[in-house]
Amino acid sequence: MAKKPIGGGTATPVSVPPRLYPKTQSSSIKVKTRKSVRRNAENQTETRMTEFEEATGPTTAESESALVQQALQRFKLAQEAESFNPTEGLYDLKFSAATTGSTGGSAQWPADILSQRGLDGRPCITTNRINQFLRQVNNDELENRPAAQVNPVGDQGDPMVASIMTGMFRHIEDDSVMEQVVSRKFDGMLRKGWAWYRVLTEYESPDSFDQKIVVRDIPNDFTVYDDPSAQLPDRSDANWRLIAEDIPVGEYKDLYGDVPFGGTSQMLSIGDLTTSWKSGQSVRIAEYYYFETKDEKLFKLVNGKGKFESDLNGTEAFDLDDNNEPISRMSERRQLKWCKINCERILEGPIDVPCQWIPVIFMSGEEFNIDGERIMCGMVRYARDPQRLYNYWNSAMTEAIALAPKAPFVIAAGQVEGFEQYWDTANRRNWPYLPYKFITTAGQPAPVPQRVSASVDTSAISMAIRQADQDLMATMGIYRAGLGDVGPEKSGRAILARQKESDQANANYGFNRNWSLLHCYRVILDMMPHIYNGPRAQRIIRPTDQNEVVMINQLFPGPDGKDQMYDIANAAGNYSVTLSVGAPASRRQQAVNTMSEILKAEPQLFTMIGDLFVDQMDADGDWKQEMVARLKKMLPPQLQDQNGNIPPQVQQQMMQLQQQHQDLVQALQKATELLKGKSMDLATKEYLGELQYQGGIIQAQIKAGSVEGMDHARQEYAKTTKLLSMHLDQMQLEQGQSHDLLMQQKDQEHAQQIQQMQQQHEQQLQQLQNQQPPAAAS
Repeated sequence: MAKKPIGGGTATPVSVPPRLYPKTQSSSIKVKTRKSVRRNAENQTETRMTEFEEATGPTTAESESALVQQALQRFKLAQEAESFNPTEGLYDLKFSAATTGSTGGSAQWPADILSQRGLDGRPCITTNRINQFLRQVNNDELENRPAAQVNPVGDQGDPMVASIMTGMFRHIEDDSVMEQVVSRKFDGMLRKGWAWYRVLTEYESPDSFDQKIVVRDIPNDFTVYDDPSAQLPDRSDANWRLIAEDIPVGEYKDLYGDVPFGGTSQMLSIGDLTTSWKSGQSVRIAEYYYFETKDEKLFKLVNGKGKFESDLNGTEAFDLDDNNEPISRMSERRQLKWCKINCERILEGPIDVPCQWIPVIFMSGEEFNIDGERIMCGMVRYARDPQRLYNYWNSAMTEAIALAPKAPFVIAAGQVEGFEQYWDTANRRNWPYLPYKFITTAGQPAPVPQRVSASVDTSAISMAIRQADQDLMATMGIYRAGLGDVGPEKSGRAILARQKESDQANANYGFNRNWSLLHCYRVILDMMPHIYNGPRAQRIIRPTDQNEVVMINQLFPGPDGKDQMYDIANAAGNYSVTLSVGAPASRRQQAVNTMSEILKAEPQLFTMIGDLFVDQMDADGDWKQEMVARLKKMLPPQLQDQNGNIPPQVQQQMMQLQQQHQDLVQALQKATELLKGKSMDLATKEYLGELQYQGGIIQAQIKAGSVEGMDHARQEYAKTTKLLSMHLDQMQLEQGQSHDLLMQQKDQEHAQQIQQMQQQHEQQLQQLQNQQPPAAAS
């Protein structure tokens, strides 16, 4: 039983956005109603709400009895709305756990067949293969566990605060052993189709007033009763939720004294029955989450956020309208409440829970809506019949082989008379001899009794077993390659492709798990400013798995000497959560592989990223940290400071060298343009190559960032610039002289062409005159 605080006492209520989907009544709800008309004490007729109307209406909190009565009606509503899912889910759970529970292997055999075969003395073998498939899917998803990443939304969010929140998420995961909780819930979802876990707050230690957020398991998923009108896949839009619990009578009296607890039958359902050792010795109580709503004026602040009127403290800066009045509107305010009840009274609470969602997280398998009824199932539901066939044919094979050497004897009538005790047990006991009568009842000699030998053909049964095995793999979506069996594939790519078939076939369960985890992180993020609301030293875990202690909600000196603050309680702006798939160890291995490929192509980069490369390796021991520390000392000066701060004088020198390098590049481009259209001699090509080499040296010195290297680069630049200027002047002079000679040659060629054309024209005129006839005499 949870004895820790749920929400850290009274906290600032949190408003929620309007519902994304309208509430609808499922057709599977069958709650009976009472008469809606009765006579009051004055014998006057008055109308009252039915049980269904009271259960589905707004929370009634006028009195203790009204709140408890409505909670019991809601319990009944949830029980009857989804009676199919607990019934089938409980059967799936027993079926998948056959041979390990109190029912043994009988859960996988129909009751009538099991009884008949037991009377006949025939074997009923249970070879439970379902758990092999479930473990395969669960372990694959465990290796690809997503990690939460907090991101600022809009221009008001602080990336450093988001980074601290991400580290706090990792600390909460580590402190809550969340990996085991999620793995257990994922296994339960695969077996029956759904699972529940929760987010709680606890004191950090018995002598501390600071609270922390933790993620806890709900051992029995059947004890959670949810609002059946919730429509979203993660059930985040539920208006109420109950969690039933059985505690011993002695503990109940120690906690609550002589408070009557009434009967427990009003809060019992399928899969949630009290066990025999608790019968008559336990008390059923329930945690009850519900929302109270009211209309209140909401004001808009200058930072874009809204604040309700009852939360104003006089220091707010409002956003004003055209009339210079604060912008406001009426809004529905919802406050989440928690209390603990029995069937008669409120035992604890109610208290405010600082979250806009009920912090009980739902994980769904496959979900269907059939004729208005919500049906949920996991992997076991589809594998029932193939598993039964597998058990049946294995039993048939065992029976056939066991009876093969025990064929019946052929004897004459009366031969075993008086020796029945030997012959009746001949197939069960190893008698040293079997006496018989040599003379028959007719007085004639009889042959020696002999067994009728008959060969047993089990090939058909073997084929049936193989077919049942194939059906199991098909319904589970996992084939031999996914189970590690060796196939005909030889190449690694082909083997991975076959294994990927199984991953893709069951990827929908992993997606649903991630959906559930995303909502869990949203709940944690929403609660974080209210729980971590004071100055404290907070442990965080970086993405590299390094532990660090940071100061939150208080000023502290930064690396540059200026005061800074990680304000978690009153963080400006909004923040959201995203998931990155892959376990931290897997992501580190991927980073190591990626950096290995980069270093193979560019080994000189090891001096720049060597510390990051070694730090990502999965290795233990002081040698790893010592190597990282030494590699960091080898980094260039601009990378020595983890915060990226470069001394001002070094920054100025680097900027000068950058400008000088740009000037050199422009000069080289100018020289190249001048040489276009003119063939370069060997000396010119070599000179330009030398300039490019010098430019590379300068760029390398800039990257190195050392003061000595910068001085050397500056000297080389001055020398190179002078030589380049002289060579450019010479090239321009040569190019000018070449241009004058080219123009003279062009003029001479043009004059020669004109003279040749004049000569050709005169020749053509002479020919025409010679061909003209003489004039006639007058």
